[in-house]
Parts: sequence; C-alpha cells; structure tokens
Amino acid sequence: MSTPEVLRDLAIRFGNEYGPEEEAAILEVVRRGAPTSDVACRRFEEEFAAYCGTRYARTVTNGTAALFLALLGAGVGKGSRVLTTPLTWIASAAAAVTLGAQVDFVDIDPVTYNMDPGQLEDKVRGPTQAVVPVHLYGQCCDMDPVRRLSEKHGFSIVEDACHALGATYKGTKAGNLGRAGCFSFHEQKNISTLGEGGMLVTNDAELFERASLYRSHCTRVYGPSLKYCRLDEAVRPMGKRFRYLGQGLAAIPGLTLPRVMEGNAHVYHLYPVLIQEQEFGMGKEDFVHEMHHRHGIKVGIHYTPIHLSQAFRSRGFRPGQYPVAEAVADRLVTLPINPRQSHEALDYLVECIAGLARK
Repeated sequence: MSTPEVLRDLAIRFGNEYGPEEEAAILEVVRRGAPTSDVACRRFEEEFAAYCGTRYARTVTNGTAALFLALLGAGVGKGSRVLTTPLTWIASAAAAVTLGAQVDFVDIDPVTYNMDPGQLEDKVRGPTQAVVPVHLYGQCCDMDPVRRLSEKHGFSIVEDACHALGATYKGTKAGNLGRAGCFSFHEQKNISTLGEGGMLVTNDAELFERASLYRSHCTRVYGPSLKYCRLDEAVRPMGKRFRYLGQGLAAIPGLTLPRVMEGNAHVYHLYPVLIQEQEFGMGKEDFVHEMHHRHGIKVGIHYTPIHLSQAFRSRGFRPGQYPVAEAVADRLVTLPINPRQSHEALDYLVECIAGLARK
C-alpha cells in the first residue's frame, strides 16, 4: 500500500458507512414526502428501544437536544442543581444551564477518564436534581456506586451515552442504566443519521411523555448508517484494530494506553492516549504538531475541561478546581481509528509515533 493510501486510511477518523441500503432508505422516505415524522422514524425508535432494552425511545435533532429534553423530563429547571464531569463536550453541561440549572462538576477517574464515583458522594450532599455521567470514548462509567447514591439521595441519573451506543456495563446496555439515556448520531459517532440526529431512551413513562410534548419536531432520520442488527458486527473490527494498535504502541515509552475496565464492553469510539512528556520526549502540543506537519496525520484533542471555558469561568469556575481532569487534558490525545483501517495504516501510525519518541 502506498503512503497516500495509508494516509487516506488514517484520515477516515470515524466508521460511518453509506451504501445502497442507505440510499434506498432515503429515497423511500423522500418519495413519501415526510422526512421528519415518517413511519420509518417511528420504526427506528421502536428498534432502538428494543436494542437498548428500554420501553421508550424518541428521536430528536441531536445529542444536545436529547440531553435537554431528558433533563427537562426529569424536572430540571431554574434553580435546580445538576452535576456532571468536566472532561466532556460542553453540551453535557450546557443543556442543564439552558434550563436555568446550576451546574457543578465532579472530577474524573485518572484511568477511565470518566466521572469518579468516589468524589461524587461529597458533591451530592447538597440538594441535587440530576447527575449526568458521561460514558467517554466508548466505555461506561462505574455505575453501581452512582446508582446507589441516586437511591440514597433521590437524584435522577441522565446518561450522556453519545460516545457509547452498544456499550454495556455488567451486561446492561448504555442508556438503560439510569432514568434516561441520551445518544448522538452526529457524523463523527459510530453510527450516523446522515450528519445530525439524536435519541432519548427511558423506561419512565412520565419522563417520556413530558420530553415528547416539548420536542418541537422529529430529527431528519432517514435510516441509520448502520442498522442495529449490524451495529455489534461493526464494533468487532473496531475492537480488533483497537487491540492491534495497542500491541504496536505498547513498546513505546511515555504513552499511557486506554484500559477497558472489568465488566465493561467497550465500543471503541475513540482511542485516547496520555503522553508523559518527560518519558516520551515531547508534550501534547508538539506531538499534535509533529504528527500533522511531519507525517500528515491528524491527532484529536478531546477535550478542554468545561470549567476552563470562558462560559463557565464567567460562572465562577477557575483553574485548579478539578486537578485530575486538568492534568489529563494537558496530556491526552486521541488517535485516528475506524473499522476500515488496514494493518498497513495502523503500522504506519505506530511507526510515526515511535519516530517521535525519545531515543
């Protein structure tokens, strides 16, 4: 395989596939003249709920809308207190702020990068309406202690499962581990509804009804890029590439590779790597620059902690409040991975990273 072909393999950062089946689904819906509330959309909801093991599912415009409606359905409003993780996309917190809630954060576990349940208990001693654990990078949070605290203190759990469709925690699907679960079908996710889209799932009839009443319109869902009977099959090649990449990177000094926690089934949405500057020989910013400009490989940065954004600094947050999230964000990158990558492309990725490491 030539270098341009290898780079093309690496440039396809996410795994969505569109083919004749998707084209036929789009044309079928368009010809019926109802692309936003068609029977295909209702069928999609039914199949999605069945896949997640929940009673209800409702399509929405995107993952942010799912979070907004789930929190609204859980009774979050002006003056409510909502907790989430600082290391996630800003929508995990902004959805609650939009409803008038006061948002606070719980620092992260340094191994999984998910919310640290051990630090959650101190935070929920004050009145808390909802907790939004984020299943980051495709792996579920440690949910048993979160659920125990929910029962003890009475807060609702709204899962941000936008990275984790198909992931399981001790045999239960993401989205079915709290009062409601939220998913994204953005084009960067493991499956996509042709650009944007989202889904709210729940077993709570009252929450479902309340969220449905506030939903202004159905998302433009023509049919998912991967049908749900094929989703688990699509994750398998991602897992193989995830493990193959890990084997190649294991011998390079200064890299902390992702770990799958016992009891979790990972869906490998992203491949996070922590760079230890002293051991590796350069820091995160130099690594991202060198990979792009020397080798033509784009490396992701996920995420800048929410509390350090201008929007939340203006709400009183400041550096140093969540030291684990800040330390991780200073060193964390995500490597390109998708189900179509060849071994040649992954070998080239490893070779380029090894070439930058301290000799």
